[in-house]
Amino acid sequence: MSFGATGVLGYLDWRKLRGVGVVRPFHWIWAFLPTVYVIGRTTVIRKVAPRRGLAPVWVLIASFLLIALYLNHVI
Repeated sequence: MSFGATGVLGYLDWRKLRGVGVVRPFHWIWAFLPTVYVIGRTTVIRKVAPRRGLAPVWVLIASFLLIALYLNHVI
């Protein structure tokens, strides 16, 4: 279920970026590898709109840290 939702959301994001004028947005198929997609999408957005688009990377880093803290506590 979540695998399919990831692909749909990646496609919708890709289509939205094309709609707002991003000529070559990071391709939606990479959404199946979420870490790669977040980094690639952020790179493209930073080229198009400097000083914007870093929030997804910070959320990714925070989620990795929270998971690491949780696993350290559980194990």
